[in-house]
Amino acid sequence: MKIGRNDPCPCGSGAKVKRCCGVDGVRRSHEALTDLFQLAAYFPRQRPACETFDAWAADAPPDVLTRDLVEEGLFQLGPAERARIPAEFADTYPEIWASLLDDAGDAAAATQMLLVGAVVAGLEERHRELDLLTLAILELDLEAREDPVESLAFALNPDDLWSAIEVENATESLDRGFPVAKVADSLWSEWHEQRLAELVRRVRGRLPVAEFPAASSGIEAACSAFERDRRVRTRLRAETLLDALPPVDDPLRLVA
Repeated sequence: MKIGRNDPCPCGSGAKVKRCCGVDGVRRSHEALTDLFQLAAYFPRQRPACETFDAWAADAPPDVLTRDLVEEGLFQLGPAERARIPAEFADTYPEIWASLLDDAGDAAAATQMLLVGAVVAGLEERHRELDLLTLAILELDLEAREDPVESLAFALNPDDLWSAIEVENATESLDRGFPVAKVADSLWSEWHEQRLAELVRRVRGRLPVAEFPAASSGIEAACSAFERDRRVRTRLRAETLLDALPPVDDPLRLVA
């Protein structure tokens, strides 16, 4: 939306834009609020992580996003999650957070926009079905189905595990010649360990898919292997990071 100098300033002061925040200030504020809304899509730690939200999201209507639904989701977060989501990002990336707040011009509105985006991203993640193209590939590819790491890497969305900054840091490390397995190990944390286990449980909960019996069986076996074999979990962390990376000119640099 184009903002005119003589329009009422969206900050709510009642003054015209030219006598208040100015066109550039309003534009920066809109861009910052957009970034805050999208933050949880690129930083999975900023998505809801509480049982009350999970239980509510399971019964929420899929593909119907309304203001009332988002308000319900914000309520289901509870005070602890509403505090954790912005505070955790601010502690981890203080300069980015300070810049977003400064550009937004209103800390309360900025925090609210982040939480709204977290609810939306959380709903999308929990309602996302297994990708049909992925299932079709696994249905035909016996070799991939028999490798639990390959099967799970096909079924998982790496953006649910790795943040945009982690991917950026990994790309820089790979450009310096470090193998992907070592890079993944250096970024790994207890949060990643628990998060990956939760994502695998969700994949398992979506099985079987009737149209793809062989793929479903392969992923089910992979989930079991993940639970009992640490080597599978270790390999999967590197595989998901590899899938999260942007395309590279020289794939040989990724070889350990």
